[in-house]
Amino acid sequence: MNDQPAKKLTHEELELRLAEAEETLAALRRGEIDLLIGDAAAYVLRIRELEEELEATAGQWQAVFDAVSDSVMLMDTRYRIRRCNRAAAAMLGKNAANIVGRPCWEVVHNAGRPIDGCPLLRMKSSRKRETIRLDEGDRQLQMSVDPIYDETGALTGIVHIITDITEQVQLAAERLKLETQLRQSQKMEAIGQLAGSIAHDFNNMLVPILGYADLGLRQAPTESKFYNNLSRIKEAAERAANLTRQILAFSRKQLLSMQLVDLNQVAAGFQKMLKRLIGEDIQLALHPAPDLHLINADPAQLEQVFLNLAVNARDAMPTGGRLTIETANAVLDEAYAAHHPGAEPGKYVMVAVSDTGIGIDAETQQRIFEPFFTTKPEGAGTGLGLSTVFGIIKQHGGNIWVYSEPGQGTTFKIYLPAAADDVLTAAAERSKSTQLAGTETILVVEDEPGVRQLAVETLRAYGYYVLEADGPAEGRQQAEAFNDPIHLLFTDVVMPGTNGRELYEHLSSVRPDLKVL
Repeated sequence: MNDQPAKKLTHEELELRLAEAEETLAALRRGEIDLLIGDAAAYVLRIRELEEELEATAGQWQAVFDAVSDSVMLMDTRYRIRRCNRAAAAMLGKNAANIVGRPCWEVVHNAGRPIDGCPLLRMKSSRKRETIRLDEGDRQLQMSVDPIYDETGALTGIVHIITDITEQVQLAAERLKLETQLRQSQKMEAIGQLAGSIAHDFNNMLVPILGYADLGLRQAPTESKFYNNLSRIKEAAERAANLTRQILAFSRKQLLSMQLVDLNQVAAGFQKMLKRLIGEDIQLALHPAPDLHLINADPAQLEQVFLNLAVNARDAMPTGGRLTIETANAVLDEAYAAHHPGAEPGKYVMVAVSDTGIGIDAETQQRIFEPFFTTKPEGAGTGLGLSTVFGIIKQHGGNIWVYSEPGQGTTFKIYLPAAADDVLTAAAERSKSTQLAGTETILVVEDEPGVRQLAVETLRAYGYYVLEADGPAEGRQQAEAFNDPIHLLFTDVVMPGTNGRELYEHLSSVRPDLKVL
């Protein structure tokens, strides 16, 4: 321990010590400022980094916002638009400056107040998404509004979305149209099968009535009452047979006499009759296409088509009008076939029959080809005219479509397949023989007794030697037991057990020269 008293500093020493202290204090002060400056610089740098991150995030958000193809607008609780994306400006035909700050009904609908059924007002009470669909000119728009809530459940904003659903609506309508056409096609097919079956059985009953009435008329004196009675029976049976033929035509079971046909010639040859049929107050115009493809068809059946369509056109123009028949070559592609059930791609001949009449509503068009369906008063029509047309066209491998609106007239467009090249180069020669008598042997196979008996008696009356069988089994027995040539197998097609085609295939294997009808 130092007990010596402290040394007293001189004035010069004190000044030196004070100067050293001031220098030290100044140095300390300079260090603090540097630290403060360093902290401030780091703070400013961080703020700049955050601002850059915020700008990048905002840019990304705006890019996503503008990438949405639907119109999107953000609104406040007073329904004023605060922000919109690029699609909204494009859809509304305005720039963002003319959209932001204005109520949506003013921008979207040019209205001074919310429109009827406004989803914004419904959302206010339902507190959930609300939508509405609107027609805007040729566009179909769907508008939806979604509420934005904070953590307390208070409404803080609204998302307003407009979607252009025009294409979806058109696709849905096209799909519904195709489905309706397919169902109608299936229904017509089912009706045709049923009608054809009934008509076939009914026709079997009429054949012997007509046949025996005709045989009786040949034998009875023309002045006798018996002859008159048979004539009335035959007339009534012929009317019934004509009705049956129409049903068979609809069901595509009518016998056709196919040949190469120029549709222009058929229409031109039928022109005089059509003029007499439609009357003087209806103008008939034909527009035949040059170089029209030939078709493989039955000319008589095509005349029936023109006749029935002309009758319908005449009835649709009670005060007069114009009936136009136009032909053209056409090629139907895959796209057309996809939108028209039953149509096949390929080369066709088109014939359009148009009138300027009262037109047909959409509901009637759905049933217009059904047998016995008619809009005419009772007793004014059988309802078989257009169904006959439908069956004839279908049996020819074609299609028929109707285009009409009430008060705008009607057009029936028919597409018939153009004749193939091999048909054009190898058309079969028709027999020119008019000789009705013969001495050949014919095997008649028919399960309907009345039809079989009439065929047998008629053929024998013309000199043919006839073997008869009530079905395929007996037909084979007759052929096996008969040692002389059989020149012709005259057979029904649809029979119990083996059908007529199978019977012919069996008999022709042992009788190669056998012909079949």
